[in-house]
Amino acid sequence: MSRPRYAFVLALVGCGPDLPDGWEDAAPVEAFAQSACDGTPYEAFDTRVSSTLEADLTIEVLDARFRCEQAAEAFWHEVDGGVEVLVQPVDMRPGAVAGCDCLFDLEIGVGTLDETPSQVAVYQRQDRLNEPNPVSLIGEVR
Repeated sequence: MSRPRYAFVLALVGCGPDLPDGWEDAAPVEAFAQSACDGTPYEAFDTRVSSTLEADLTIEVLDARFRCEQAAEAFWHEVDGGVEVLVQPVDMRPGAVAGCDCLFDLEIGVGTLDETPSQVAVYQRQDRLNEPNPVSLIGEVR
């Protein structure tokens, strides 16, 4: 006589990305590239966002501020005919961090959309080492 076989489903809590309120429906971008540290935020700097607003949406962010050697990632969702992108650290709850911040250039490939977006807004959030860590608008393209 054979033993019955059971399929077990294990639900892991907290395995998905750590997204803020209002971003629960956001999807990871298709492509993301982060430059090496390319500047210091301890002097005047200006974060800039550019995009061609095409259905095959790519976005460039210059001088985004993160901790030194901190890997970032991006998520997106559609809002009222436009696209919102959130850039944040991969590890939102780091155990230890570098004692400095850097400026990074980011290239974000959202992917091919059904329609050309009317605008793009890019938001940024820092890790949870220091609370609070609100979502902040860093640039728009209209």
